[in-house]
Amino acid sequence: LGDTKTIADLATSAVNAYGEANLGGSEAVDILTKAVELGKLEPAELAGAMGQLLPVASNLGVSFDQVGGALAGMSKTGTDANSAATQLGQIFNALMKPTVEADEALANMGTSAAELREQIREEGLFSTLETLTDAFDGNIEATTEVFGNVRALRGVLDLMGASAEDNAIVFDEMTQATGKADEAFEITADTAQFKFDSAMANVKETLLGIGEDLIERLIPHLEKFNDFMQENGPEIEAVFDRIFDVVEEVAEGVGNFINDLKDRSA
Repeated sequence: LGDTKTIADLATSAVNAYGEANLGGSEAVDILTKAVELGKLEPAELAGAMGQLLPVASNLGVSFDQVGGALAGMSKTGTDANSAATQLGQIFNALMKPTVEADEALANMGTSAAELREQIREEGLFSTLETLTDAFDGNIEATTEVFGNVRALRGVLDLMGASAEDNAIVFDEMTQATGKADEAFEITADTAQFKFDSAMANVKETLLGIGEDLIERLIPHLEKFNDFMQENGPEIEAVFDRIFDVVEEVAEGVGNFINDLKDRSA
């Protein structure tokens, strides 16, 4: 699923948006895993897109698995994560705050935005969009009046157009996401790369422990050495100065001796 922080942030946000009584953290990760499997989006992209929709979706009564199902379905037709999130968000807005024209169009079809919101809560998003699509019966003018925003209209056509049957399956499978993350983890855990990474992580942890132990043992000696150097620093420096002077004298004498030999042989 990619970066742990990204996934953890989404799971936490989802639990906060829907409430712990309605959605657990592990369930949120299961749903994300299932949506990744069914769609064509990278986990980080999908997580970001789902995160954008949480406040409106939870207030509208669109469950977290339906958000994942909608984005997964839209991605299968080539819609990128940001576009899918924008289009789905506009659909939500149209149902939450319909225009006067939308209210009139819905009334002419024998329904209302309030009834559709109730259907979303009781039967789900896809069922509600199905009801609307049947009511439109190909009437693009009525569809445009209800979803006047072109991005919302694109989202509806994406979900309920030629790929509607496939998307119905996606939404249905999203309700069966429980345990999906564990299943994916078991598959990943069996790969050579995962085993190598796990082994390296264990080695790193062991070496860090050894390093910390060594540091604890060395610190008292280093402190004593530091105290010794501070107390005897000038004397030690003077000794080394004398040593360096002797070394320079010896080097100079050796150099002179070599030069004398060269002069004699010449």
